[in-house]
Amino acid sequence: MICQRCNNNPATVHLTEIVANEKREIHLCHQCAQTEGINIDGQIPINKILSSLLGTDKNSKSLHGVNIPDNANYNSLSCPVCSMTWKKYKETALLGCSDDYEIFAKPLEELVKKVHSGSLCHKGKVPSKASHDTKSHIELLNLKALLKNAVKKEDYETAAQLRDKIKGLKWN
Repeated sequence: MICQRCNNNPATVHLTEIVANEKREIHLCHQCAQTEGINIDGQIPINKILSSLLGTDKNSKSLHGVNIPDNANYNSLSCPVCSMTWKKYKETALLGCSDDYEIFAKPLEELVKKVHSGSLCHKGKVPSKASHDTKSHIELLNLKALLKNAVKKEDYETAAQLRDKIKGLKWN
């Protein structure tokens, strides 16, 4: 297949875009893809991905408007093992050692919740062609996890609401 932009080189970058249920395919060569600003790196370093997600990479835009928590209490955090500070983490999006996960547990938890729309665990996507029973089962599992978390936090009002939703799902 030949590049649709220059009509000269073989197309090595193939993009599919779906807008308003209309599928559009673009086939470009390596040079034209670069000219269009399309990232064609085979592997992107994890710290660059995290920096992009967290809004710390000055050359990229923050996805979903997620920014690293900037609380004055967090800025005083420092790891006694590797000397990593929260301020340095905000700049690099890289932790220094395994102890940092404990030292920065609270701000990292806030960050994960922001990335996952308020949840501490990755929920993934449910296939659009999944059966109603499958979708209901996944919703039930998510509600049970939220219920468990609410009880753990002793938020009994929310727990009661979740319990009622779970009962409603089980009988539908």
